[in-house]
Formats: sequence, structure tokens, C-alpha cells
Amino acid sequence: MNKVAQWIDALRSGKYKQTKGYLHKVGVGHCCFGVLCELSPLGGEGGRKFGMAETFGGSTTEVPPSVIEWLDAYLPGEYVDKLYHMNDGDLEKEDGSLYSFNDIADWIEENIVELDNPSPIA
Repeated sequence: MNKVAQWIDALRSGKYKQTKGYLHKVGVGHCCFGVLCELSPLGGEGGRKFGMAETFGGSTTEVPPSVIEWLDAYLPGEYVDKLYHMNDGDLEKEDGSLYSFNDIADWIEENIVELDNPSPIA
């Protein structure tokens, strides 16, 4: 299974509770990029804790460039920004509700392209 599909599956798995503002708020949840960090080689490093937040690649709030590189997918800055806004409730769906991990997984599936596969996953 490719890395983008693993990320999508992890978001849909129910294993991770969604939170906002941090990659991983210990005992609370992850943002969508925190889930990606957990899947990456950085996930095994047992990041340092700052209060309730765990760091990945030295950051508690921003996905490290090394994780984006590891994903090996077309993920430009505007996609990263959109996913942060979807996760943190800054963007709403057409019906006014907030995006869940399942909604975010659907968006990733429709829009994120692996570098070795020139079409979206869906």
C-alpha cells in the first residue's frame, strides 16, 4: 500500500481522535498532519513533549518538510494550508458543518497525487 493510501486509511480508521492546533496533543488527539507524522519515520522517534504537545521534527504545530518529502506526493503549500484550515475548523462544508477526518480523507483521495503515479488515488 502506498503512503498516501496509508494516510487515508489511518484517518478513516477511528484509531486517531481529531484535534486542532497541534500535530499531537497528548491524551487529546491529532490533527490530520499529526496522523501523517505518526506514519512517517518521525513517528517512531517518540517526539519530545512540550506540555501536552508532542513534537515531530522539532515542531508541535507544523508538519516538518521531511514528512512531506517522505510522503512522496504532490502536496503544494496551498494544499497544506487547505488541509490545516479544514482540520482546524477555519473552513466549513457547504452545509455549514466542520470537516471530520473522513471528510479530509475524501479530499486527500480526490486531490493528492503520488509522484510516481500521475493521477489522484480515487
